[in-house]
Amino acid sequence: MATFFGRFVGAQGFLCLFIQLFFTRPLIARLGVGTTINFHPASLVLGTLWMSVRYGYGSVLATKLGDATMLYTFSDSTYQLLYNPVPPVRRARVRGFIEGYIRPLSLAAAGGLILLGNRYLRPLHVAGQVVSVGEQLSCAAFALSAAWLGFALTAKKGYVRALFRNLQGDSPDLRQAAATALRKLKDPASLSLLSESLKSENPERVIAAVEFLESYGSEQGTQAIAGLLSHPNPFVRAVAASALSRRPGPETVEHLTPLLDDSDPRVRANAIEGIAATKDPRNIEKLRPLLRDSSIRARVNTVLAIAALQGVSAAAEWMPLMEKLMRGDRDARSAATYALARLPFDQSTDLLAELLKDPDIQIRCKAAQALGAVGSSRVIPELIETLAGPAELRHHVRRSIVAILQRSGDEMTQELMRTARESDRPQIRSELADVLGRLKDFPVLDTLIALLKDPEWRVRWKVLKSFERLARVGPLPEKARAALFEYARGELAAFRQSLLASRALVSRPGDEADRVLARALQEDRVKIEERVFHMLGILCGRDRMMTIFEKLNSGVPRLKADALEALDSLAPKGIAREVLDLLEPQPRIQTSRTPPGPLLASLTKYGKPWVRACAAYYLGHHPQLDGDGLLRTMLEDRDKMVRETALYAGWLAFKAGWRPQVEAALSSPDPALRRSAQRIMASNTHPESDPEKGWPKPMLTVEKVLFLKSAPLFTALDGEELAALADIALEKDYQPGDIIFEEGRLAHHLYVIVRGKVEVFHRVDSREYCIALLGEKECFGEMAILDDEPRSASVRAVEPTVILKIDRESFRELISERPQISFAIFKILSGRLRQKNLEVEKLHALDTARHYA
Repeated sequence: MATFFGRFVGAQGFLCLFIQLFFTRPLIARLGVGTTINFHPASLVLGTLWMSVRYGYGSVLATKLGDATMLYTFSDSTYQLLYNPVPPVRRARVRGFIEGYIRPLSLAAAGGLILLGNRYLRPLHVAGQVVSVGEQLSCAAFALSAAWLGFALTAKKGYVRALFRNLQGDSPDLRQAAATALRKLKDPASLSLLSESLKSENPERVIAAVEFLESYGSEQGTQAIAGLLSHPNPFVRAVAASALSRRPGPETVEHLTPLLDDSDPRVRANAIEGIAATKDPRNIEKLRPLLRDSSIRARVNTVLAIAALQGVSAAAEWMPLMEKLMRGDRDARSAATYALARLPFDQSTDLLAELLKDPDIQIRCKAAQALGAVGSSRVIPELIETLAGPAELRHHVRRSIVAILQRSGDEMTQELMRTARESDRPQIRSELADVLGRLKDFPVLDTLIALLKDPEWRVRWKVLKSFERLARVGPLPEKARAALFEYARGELAAFRQSLLASRALVSRPGDEADRVLARALQEDRVKIEERVFHMLGILCGRDRMMTIFEKLNSGVPRLKADALEALDSLAPKGIAREVLDLLEPQPRIQTSRTPPGPLLASLTKYGKPWVRACAAYYLGHHPQLDGDGLLRTMLEDRDKMVRETALYAGWLAFKAGWRPQVEAALSSPDPALRRSAQRIMASNTHPESDPEKGWPKPMLTVEKVLFLKSAPLFTALDGEELAALADIALEKDYQPGDIIFEEGRLAHHLYVIVRGKVEVFHRVDSREYCIALLGEKECFGEMAILDDEPRSASVRAVEPTVILKIDRESFRELISERPQISFAIFKILSGRLRQKNLEVEKLHALDTARHYA
């Protein structure tokens, strides 16, 4: 007996494993749990019927084997899925009741009935045939199995209803699971259940049923959806019209035509879309009156429908409407952009080019995206001009230029490459270098190699990014590799020159000017390292080189030694040796015989404006180093920050000897020089106060950078990035009691306190509650950077205060390029929250002590 049961269980296990691996999941996925739940009782019905007709070893063995196999494959898997629509708490109770009570009791009852039957039943004689006790028990088992199958056949209806209830549930996971399960129920019984749901008074349930009926694609489902076109709820009618529009045909037009006069604009718009989907030009006359519809969406859909049915000849009808929308409010202009993106005609290109100048950044972005879909090569000059705009817009413009060039061919690409080489604006050159890297099927390599020698570091950085994209497609040709090696040598020469200047000029910083120049040169060397390692990553594997770079800058001697060793073994030998010579703990650079004059002269021509400005600032405090001649040269610098710093540094160093330059700057058309001259004249009239009392006014850009660098929010940024931010930071004075902004007002700026103190307070009825007192280098209004909500509190000055105001959109653009600023904001917010929690705990402790006193 033990041997028999061992063999039986072993065979059953192998059979269950085979079915579970190859049949259970595919059949449940194809048929649905509402069908596979019947497999187990159906197998028992067949097995017990066989036992009732021919009772014996074969029928009993087959029935038992089928019962066990169905139980551990289809039955278990199906019941697991059937439990999914049940909420978790109720599911646990149901499973506990079934597994803990129903199943053990049913097994006990079955065993008891078999024992009683064997004890008390006797063979029966029916029509001359003897019905044994086993056959009698088999007939009873057949009846019970048939009853079980009957109940199981009704489970699908309840299962579908449960899934529909879950579609309106609170849990997103529950709703998603219900939607996935319903999409698999495509048999006629499920279709009838879904059709019944259309009679529900709950619009959400009706809409859910429409979505699933549409996915069936059957004629019965289409007719059921068409019946909803007269539903009292306009949203239901709109959804039904939209569903029918995806099944175009003569019957669809017949159903949708009455909806052109519907009172709800959404219904009319969807009906127009559905009629247009039939591609029948005879429907144009039905749609033409809707060009004067009161709803913008209906008019736009009508334009798209007529254009789709009539082609370019319809431009005379839709052009006036598009021009009118472009002169409207934001919603109208947005609708015009949406429509023009779907009208692939020359007229659309001209109108979208105008929308590139819209005051709303989102509409400009949508217009740029639309030009990528329908624009022609003649709009590329306008798109190139737009590359000087915000980062969010530049992203879409680059993609659109690439899309247009891929349609236009080589001639326009050659024109673009010429513009990239000849443009006098570094930002345009850098953005076009990025575009060229996305043109994998065009001969752009020579232009990228030429741009790799650009004097502007941002252009060279974008070229590296482009080479990185091209390297992902396939190995770079030898001339590209040679150009990258030459680029790396140039960067390493700049690194060597920077290190030489640091050791000769500011090896032991003694004053603020020394520290500023030393920090600027150090930051620039880190950037040079990053660019060199990026180049090495293109040739030797990006992940490996970035890991080496991070270890080199970790500050841990052991990690740095490991990184140097890895660099020596992985990088090309020539470049690796040069990098190692500079990055080893004691670089072999002779500084003792290097005079400072030539080094300063080289810094005044340095590639980065921030380093040149710091060099001018340094000369203002060290005039003996041929400062006069160098500063006069820097007054003609191409960067305004360098010019204003040079003027102020010259006055700081030479006083009266610099007066002619100051007087000339007062009437200069250059606003940077005028601002610096005004600062100098104000200093003559009102001598500068002690630096400990705050920055003098008006602040120079370089002084704003130094101040922002000392504020916790901006510590992670380098000087070059802060220079761009300081250029848009406005200086503002407030007297005690002045309101800086009020609670409930729209937020447009972030504020940083240069000098003074402010109070953040909240009004409740007529009372004011102080939230915080903020002082120098602290910021407020940072919540405006994170959301578009109105101000949550008011702020006023409590003493004479100077503040830097930073425009929100400009700051958001900076965050998109340097996400680590977000972490600085989170740190400030969490610190304030922690402080408030401590205050609440302290108040609670004091209140408790007062009660016990």
